[in-house]
Formats: sequence, C-alpha cells, structure tokens
Amino acid sequence: MIHRRSNDATRAVGEIAELALSCDDQAAFRDELLDRLDQLIGFDLASIHAGRDPRQVSMRMRGYDVDLVAERLLDYMLEFEPGELAAAEGGRPLVDTEVLSSRRREQLSLYREQLRPHGVSVMVTAIWRDQVAGFGFHLARCGRGRKFRRCEIQTLEQVLPAIKLAESYMAARALASSHPATRSFDAWADQVGLTRAERRVAELAVRGFQNPEIATMLGVSSLTVRNQLGAVFRKADVSNRSELAFVCTSSQGDRRAPDEVPAWPDFFRRATARS
Repeated sequence: MIHRRSNDATRAVGEIAELALSCDDQAAFRDELLDRLDQLIGFDLASIHAGRDPRQVSMRMRGYDVDLVAERLLDYMLEFEPGELAAAEGGRPLVDTEVLSSRRREQLSLYREQLRPHGVSVMVTAIWRDQVAGFGFHLARCGRGRKFRRCEIQTLEQVLPAIKLAESYMAARALASSHPATRSFDAWADQVGLTRAERRVAELAVRGFQNPEIATMLGVSSLTVRNQLGAVFRKADVSNRSELAFVCTSSQGDRRAPDEVPAWPDFFRRATARS
C-alpha cells in the first residue's frame, strides 16, 4: 500500500506540472487540480484560493457557497491567532485538529458558519506566499469520526512542492500576459510552426530547464527532448537556448517578457526550500 501511494504521488507530481503547462487559465488549472487531489487523497469538500490582496481573492470550490465564502473570507482569517496562522504556513499540510482544540473550533466563525453546517469533522490545509501572491487550499471530510490517515498526509506532502510551483507559475504567467506589450508564446509558436510536443519542450527550455529535467517533467526520454529541441532550433532558425529565448519574446519588440515570468527552476527552488 505504501509503495503504491508513493508511485501515485510521483505520477501526480508529473501530472500537476503538465497541467500548469497545458491549462489555458488559472480557473481551469485549479479545477483540474482539485480533480487530481480527489483521486489521490479523497475529500468531501475543498477550496483553493489565491490573491495579491486579501480583499480580492480568487477561489475554486467544491461543496461551498462561493459568494458567501468570498464575502466572509477576510473576516474568517482575522479571527485566527497569529500562532494559528503561522502553523498553517509552516511548510507542510496541516490537519486542523493538530492545532485547534474542539473548544477553539467552536469559537471561530469559519467553523460555525461554513464547516459545521456541512458536517465537517476534519480538514487538512496548506497556506504559502511568494513574490507574486498568497495561496492556500483545504480538503475536508464530513461525518463523525472521519479523519485523514498519516499515509494520506505524507502523500499530500510529496505533491505539495509541485502544487506550489504550478500555482506560482500560473499566477506569474497570468500577470505577465496582462501586460499589453507581452507577446504570446503560443502566437510565436504558431508562427514558426511548432507541434504540441515541441511547444512544451520549447517553453520549458526558455524557462531555464535542462534536457534531463524536461524529460522528467514530460515523461519522455532525454533523447526525445534533444531531438524535439533540435527541431525547435531549426524552425526558429536559432542555434542555442539564449537565442531561442530572445526570438520567442522579442519579435514584436518586447524584450522585457523573459523577466516578467520567473524561470520554472527558480520557482521550484523557492517552493521546495519552504516545504
């Protein structure tokens, strides 16, 4: 059972990275992410939230009234003590019963107004921040005596760095694409005639990944990556990665684009360093 869960988590890490590359927007990514977490861990209710401002938070939910939660979220967070929030940002998935007593949970509006009416017995949460925004999610189970097993929490710990990486990347990509001068990578890829596989390899190469890392993320061999990258170089009429990064972002005069979205390896190092 432990070996199977480890394999499932390893596969999920790759799937989450693939989602961040293939989803059109953050909402689609978060819906897909919740599907993966439901298959991997299992939950009755869940939410993912993110935002640069606590008063303007985007959310994707399963089982909750989104409008009500959005209206009350800041008030809910303000009721928590600094130490309770610090525990939630401690770099690992946190089970609420490990920090909050039954008496304390009864004092909090979040539990009285949102969780108790749904019969939530336990939830696991993770909250983190980076230079782009603040993020968080929680998975809840309903019914007396329900809980998360230690092996399930360990599985969630294994995939959390990938979730952090993907969320940060999606947020930064959305921020960059909102700039009117930012050139679309897809528009450039269409122009030079890249295939879907070549697009994925090209984008990761531009973001700073080396061939073995790209191969691991995409689930292909390093030889396949080398061949696809060679095809990209030929179609783009370049001879190395630096030239590729230049031509795919500057052909419309915008030479700032590479700095708009930090490289994937930088995101990965930051995420794993905090997990």
